Amino acid sequence: MIPALLPLASPEGAELLATCGRSQLKALNLLAHGEPQCHLHACGVASAVTVLNAAPIERPFSSRHSPCRYFTQTDFFSDAVAAIKPADGVKRNGMTLEELGRMLTAHGLRVERLHAEDDARREMLTAAGAHLEANGRFVIANFLGADLYGDDGYGHFSPIGAWHAGADRWLILDVARYCHNPVWVTGDALWHAMATTDSMAGRRRGLLLLSA
Repeated sequence: MIPALLPLASPEGAELLATCGRSQLKALNLLAHGEPQCHLHACGVASAVTVLNAAPIERPFSSRHSPCRYFTQTDFFSDAVAAIKPADGVKRNGMTLEELGRMLTAHGLRVERLHAEDDARREMLTAAGAHLEANGRFVIANFLGADLYGDDGYGHFSPIGAWHAGADRWLILDVARYCHNPVWVTGDALWHAMATTDSMAGRRRGLLLLSA
Protein backbone atom coordinates (compact mmCIF):
# COMPACT_ATOMS: atom_id res chain seq x y z
CA MET A 1 0.00 0.00 0.00
CA ILE A 2 1.29 3.47 -0.88
CA PRO A 3 1.26 5.63 2.25
CA ALA A 4 -0.87 8.78 2.27
CA LEU A 5 2.24 10.76 3.28
CA LEU A 6 5.41 10.34 1.24
CA PRO A 7 8.48 12.36 2.33
CA LEU A 8 10.11 14.47 -0.37
CA ALA A 9 13.48 13.36 1.02
CA SER A 10 12.96 9.73 -0.02
CA PRO A 11 13.74 7.95 -3.28
CA GLU A 12 10.05 7.84 -4.16
CA GLY A 13 9.51 11.47 -3.18
CA ALA A 14 12.50 12.67 -5.19
CA GLU A 15 11.27 10.71 -8.21
CA LEU A 16 7.87 12.40 -7.96
CA LEU A 17 9.54 15.83 -7.96
CA ALA A 18 11.70 14.87 -10.95
CA THR A 19 8.65 13.77 -12.95
CA CYS A 20 5.97 16.26 -11.84
CA GLY A 21 6.37 18.45 -14.89
CA ARG A 22 6.12 22.22 -15.03
CA SER A 23 5.58 22.74 -11.31
CA GLN A 24 9.01 21.30 -10.45
CA LEU A 25 10.82 24.65 -10.79
CA LYS A 26 8.15 26.33 -8.70
CA ALA A 27 8.72 23.84 -5.90
CA LEU A 28 12.47 24.47 -5.99
CA ASN A 29 11.88 28.24 -5.93
CA LEU A 30 9.60 27.96 -2.90
CA LEU A 31 12.03 25.65 -1.14
CA ALA A 32 14.77 28.23 -1.65
CA HIS A 33 12.70 30.92 0.09
CA GLY A 34 10.96 28.82 2.73
CA GLU A 35 11.38 29.57 6.42
CA PRO A 36 9.80 28.11 9.56
CA GLN A 37 6.96 29.97 11.21
CA CYS A 38 8.24 32.16 14.04
CA HIS A 39 5.52 31.22 16.56
CA LEU A 40 2.64 28.77 16.93
CA HIS A 41 0.08 30.90 15.06
CA ALA A 42 2.40 32.32 12.38
CA CYS A 43 1.83 29.59 9.79
CA GLY A 44 -0.19 31.92 7.59
CA VAL A 45 2.44 34.65 7.82
CA ALA A 46 5.31 32.25 7.06
CA SER A 47 3.40 30.79 4.11
CA ALA A 48 2.71 34.27 2.76
CA VAL A 49 6.32 35.40 3.14
CA THR A 50 7.57 32.27 1.38
CA VAL A 51 5.29 32.94 -1.59
CA LEU A 52 5.98 36.69 -1.71
CA ASN A 53 9.75 36.13 -1.83
CA ALA A 54 9.34 33.51 -4.57
CA ALA A 55 6.96 35.66 -6.62
CA PRO A 56 8.19 38.00 -9.41
CA ILE A 57 7.31 41.19 -7.51
CA GLU A 58 9.36 43.95 -5.93
CA ARG A 59 10.42 43.17 -2.38
CA PRO A 60 10.56 45.78 0.39
CA PHE A 61 13.73 46.81 2.17
CA SER A 62 14.22 44.37 5.03
CA SER A 63 14.56 45.53 8.62
CA ARG A 64 16.46 42.33 9.37
CA HIS A 65 18.63 42.10 6.26
CA SER A 66 19.34 45.73 5.37
CA PRO A 67 20.25 46.94 2.78
CA CYS A 68 18.76 43.95 0.97
CA ARG A 69 15.15 43.69 -0.14
CA TYR A 70 13.33 40.69 1.32
CA PHE A 71 10.00 39.91 2.92
CA THR A 72 10.21 38.76 6.55
CA GLN A 73 7.58 37.69 9.03
CA THR A 74 8.06 41.00 10.84
CA ASP A 75 8.00 43.23 7.75
CA PHE A 76 4.91 41.41 6.48
CA PHE A 77 2.75 43.56 8.75
CA SER A 78 2.59 46.74 6.73
CA ASP A 79 0.05 49.36 7.76
CA ALA A 80 -2.45 47.93 5.27
CA VAL A 81 -1.97 44.37 6.56
CA ALA A 82 -2.12 45.40 10.23
CA ALA A 83 -5.45 47.10 9.52
CA ILE A 84 -6.85 43.68 8.56
CA LYS A 85 -5.40 42.01 11.65
CA PRO A 86 -2.42 43.25 13.68
CA ALA A 87 0.59 41.10 14.48
CA ASP A 88 -0.41 40.67 18.13
CA GLY A 89 -3.88 39.50 17.08
CA VAL A 90 -2.36 36.88 14.79
CA LYS A 91 -0.03 35.80 17.58
CA ARG A 92 -3.02 35.25 19.88
CA ASN A 93 -5.31 33.30 17.58
CA GLY A 94 -3.94 33.04 14.05
CA MET A 95 -6.04 34.03 11.06
CA THR A 96 -8.73 32.78 8.72
CA LEU A 97 -8.43 31.94 5.03
CA GLU A 98 -10.27 35.16 4.19
CA GLU A 99 -7.95 37.29 6.35
CA LEU A 100 -4.81 35.82 4.79
CA GLY A 101 -6.23 36.37 1.33
CA ARG A 102 -6.94 40.02 2.09
CA MET A 103 -3.43 40.46 3.49
CA LEU A 104 -1.86 39.06 0.33
CA THR A 105 -4.06 41.34 -1.75
CA ALA A 106 -2.67 44.24 0.30
CA HIS A 107 0.81 43.13 -0.77
CA GLY A 108 -0.14 43.28 -4.44
CA LEU A 109 -1.07 39.69 -5.32
CA ARG A 110 -4.29 38.71 -7.05
CA VAL A 111 -6.15 36.26 -4.84
CA GLU A 112 -8.88 33.72 -5.50
CA ARG A 113 -10.28 32.06 -2.36
CA LEU A 114 -11.77 28.57 -2.61
CA HIS A 115 -13.50 26.77 0.24
CA ALA A 116 -13.68 22.97 0.35
CA GLU A 117 -17.45 22.58 -0.01
CA ASP A 118 -18.93 19.15 -0.63
CA ASP A 119 -19.60 19.60 -4.35
CA ALA A 120 -16.41 21.51 -5.19
CA ARG A 121 -13.67 18.89 -4.93
CA ARG A 122 -13.04 18.21 -8.63
CA GLU A 123 -13.18 21.88 -9.60
CA MET A 124 -10.96 23.01 -6.71
CA LEU A 125 -8.20 20.49 -7.22
CA THR A 126 -8.27 20.90 -11.00
CA ALA A 127 -7.95 24.67 -10.61
CA ALA A 128 -5.12 24.28 -8.10
CA GLY A 129 -3.20 21.91 -10.37
CA ALA A 130 -3.49 24.26 -13.33
CA HIS A 131 -2.43 27.18 -11.13
CA LEU A 132 0.72 25.37 -10.01
CA GLU A 133 1.77 24.75 -13.59
CA ALA A 134 1.53 28.43 -14.61
CA ASN A 135 4.31 31.00 -14.23
CA GLY A 136 3.95 33.55 -11.44
CA ARG A 137 1.17 31.65 -9.71
CA PHE A 138 1.15 29.96 -6.31
CA VAL A 139 -1.17 28.03 -4.00
CA ILE A 140 -1.49 28.13 -0.21
CA ALA A 141 -3.56 25.44 1.52
CA ASN A 142 -5.50 25.84 4.76
CA PHE A 143 -6.13 22.47 6.40
CA LEU A 144 -6.57 20.71 9.72
CA GLY A 145 -3.16 19.41 10.72
CA ALA A 146 -4.60 16.59 12.80
CA ASP A 147 -6.43 15.18 9.77
CA LEU A 148 -3.44 15.39 7.44
CA TYR A 149 -0.68 14.23 9.78
CA GLY A 150 -2.61 12.13 12.29
CA ASP A 151 -1.29 14.13 15.25
CA ASP A 152 -2.79 16.76 17.55
CA GLY A 153 -2.39 19.57 15.01
CA TYR A 154 -4.74 22.51 14.66
CA GLY A 155 -5.84 24.61 11.71
CA HIS A 156 -2.77 25.25 9.60
CA PHE A 157 -1.46 27.02 6.47
CA SER A 158 1.35 25.93 4.17
CA PRO A 159 2.27 26.44 0.51
CA ILE A 160 1.68 23.67 -2.00
CA GLY A 161 4.89 23.35 -3.97
CA ALA A 162 3.93 21.01 -6.79
CA TRP A 163 1.32 18.66 -8.19
CA HIS A 164 1.99 15.28 -9.77
CA ALA A 165 -1.03 14.58 -11.96
CA GLY A 166 -0.17 10.94 -12.69
CA ALA A 167 0.23 9.99 -9.05
CA ASP A 168 -2.41 12.43 -7.72
CA ARG A 169 0.14 13.75 -5.23
CA TRP A 170 0.47 17.27 -3.80
CA LEU A 171 3.72 18.53 -2.29
CA ILE A 172 3.10 20.27 1.04
CA LEU A 173 6.02 22.57 1.94
CA ASP A 174 5.10 22.78 5.59
CA VAL A 175 6.19 25.95 7.40
CA ALA A 176 6.23 24.10 10.73
CA ARG A 177 9.62 22.72 9.71
CA TYR A 178 10.54 21.83 13.26
CA CYS A 179 7.95 19.03 13.18
CA HIS A 180 6.95 18.43 9.53
CA ASN A 181 9.30 18.05 6.58
CA PRO A 182 8.13 18.55 2.97
CA VAL A 183 5.81 15.70 2.10
CA TRP A 184 3.75 14.46 -0.85
CA VAL A 185 0.11 13.81 0.13
CA THR A 186 -2.68 12.17 -1.82
CA GLY A 187 -5.55 14.20 -3.21
CA ASP A 188 -7.90 12.36 -0.83
CA ALA A 189 -5.79 13.23 2.21
CA LEU A 190 -5.48 16.87 1.22
CA TRP A 191 -9.18 17.24 0.47
CA HIS A 192 -10.34 15.68 3.74
CA ALA A 193 -7.97 17.89 5.73
CA MET A 194 -9.30 21.00 3.97
CA ALA A 195 -12.97 19.98 4.20
CA THR A 196 -12.99 20.77 7.92
CA THR A 197 -14.63 23.74 9.60
CA ASP A 198 -12.63 26.67 10.93
CA SER A 199 -14.61 27.65 14.03
CA MET A 200 -13.25 31.20 13.94
CA ALA A 201 -14.47 31.73 10.37
CA GLY A 202 -17.56 29.54 10.55
CA ARG A 203 -16.63 28.05 7.17
CA ARG A 204 -14.64 25.18 5.79
CA ARG A 205 -10.96 25.60 5.08
CA GLY A 206 -9.58 25.54 1.54
CA LEU A 207 -7.12 27.15 -0.88
CA LEU A 208 -5.77 30.51 -1.91
CA LEU A 209 -4.87 30.71 -5.60
CA LEU A 210 -2.34 33.52 -5.93
CA SER A 211 -1.11 35.38 -8.99
CA ALA A 212 1.67 37.97 -9.21
